[in-house]
Amino acid sequence: EHETLDGEPFPEERQPFVQVMTSEAPVYDVQHAIRWPNGRRRILSIDGAPLRDDDGTITGAVFLVDDITERKRRERALQEEHDRFETLFENLPTPVVHGIADGEDFLVLTVNAAFEEVFGFEADAVEGRDVHDLIVPDGRRAAAAALDRRAVTDGPAQDEVRRITANGPRDFQVQVTAREREQGPTELYAIYTDITERKEAEETLREKEERLRSITQNISDGIYRSDPDEGIVYANDAFVEMFGYDALEEVCELASVELYASREERERLIRIEREEGSLDGVEVEFQRKDGSTFVG
Repeated sequence: EHETLDGEPFPEERQPFVQVMTSEAPVYDVQHAIRWPNGRRRILSIDGAPLRDDDGTITGAVFLVDDITERKRRERALQEEHDRFETLFENLPTPVVHGIADGEDFLVLTVNAAFEEVFGFEADAVEGRDVHDLIVPDGRRAAAAALDRRAVTDGPAQDEVRRITANGPRDFQVQVTAREREQGPTELYAIYTDITERKEAEETLREKEERLRSITQNISDGIYRSDPDEGIVYANDAFVEMFGYDALEEVCELASVELYASREERERLIRIEREEGSLDGVEVEFQRKDGSTFVG
């Protein structure tokens, strides 16, 4: 049975022999499928031309038949992969730019909808332009180009960067990936994840810690802070001196239990805190670096 590539019956008038004999002209790359009785299906590409005698009368036809089943399978697989990529590219909620490397430039081929929204550029307006000229702040172009080069030479590269958006400067985690092509320039992909809120929260936390550190360093009471996973993470100078140590680094290497005269003393404190919800005015026997003890 003769079929179209879509599996429909192949019209008789489109069959290569009929076309050649009807038009009296050659045909090229007529593609259709043949399904054998056992269900096997092959896709063919057929070229054909009429045969003429000395008087120019058509006496027959000659055909070249090429089995392109595997080629069409590969083409279909590539098209499906391309379609999946296009769907992912367009629907990613984070800005993505696809381009090519041209010396120090990252020339835009296309951008997704999120890029258009965040950076305020229409895709058609940025095609062929250097993305560095569009969104990289003054003085940071060299670093942007260096990140692209690293992606080309070493593989996927990422960094925390500042870029100019439609609403002003914002901070991003950018990942750049390069793909070498058999012919033509290297392709580049850059994905931007907005981390502005995270950076602002980190900066706020640093400022609070600095203020707290400034306060605690200027009082005579010993203060320290510990973390269940990291142990002692901070102690003021009064605390370090009170326990007979020379530097904060020494204290941070201790397990919290080593500050107490006995393990039972620490367990007693934990029990009181669990029962009462907090500790206030509880006298505790501590141990200094030299082994001597004191009540605090």
